[in-house]
Amino acid sequence: MKLENFTVSEDNIGLKIGDMNLDLHNNFDFQAIEYSIDKREIRLSWKRNSGDWVPKKDPRRIELVFLGVARFKMRERDPDIPFSEDDCLSTIGFLPPDMWEHIDGYSPHQPTADDDLLMDFMSGAALKIRAESVRCVLQ
Repeated sequence: MKLENFTVSEDNIGLKIGDMNLDLHNNFDFQAIEYSIDKREIRLSWKRNSGDWVPKKDPRRIELVFLGVARFKMRERDPDIPFSEDDCLSTIGFLPPDMWEHIDGYSPHQPTADDDLLMDFMSGAALKIRAESVRCVLQ
């Protein structure tokens, strides 16, 4: 998968765009998944957390836009974990395409063109996406 305008941070909890390090685990709350089957597009969105620790220079919203989606998988949340954990990213990383059936763990490297993106959330939910490219949109 081609990352158009960002990389994943070395700690695998955020995104790096230029000199910005956007901590999706601590500073942003996950908001929505939008999947357009006819466009083969997935949009994932976060909003900036209102906590005192969050830098006010961080964007208000972050959206990851996946284009040319070929595969999409979601693992359900753990019903024993509070719903307050649904919006908190645990990790973001990549796995090679021959590991499609795996939805736990990740390889801590920047992806090759064939790798799938994997996101785990504190609630136990997980997303796995295979797409041609993904870009980050800041608001």
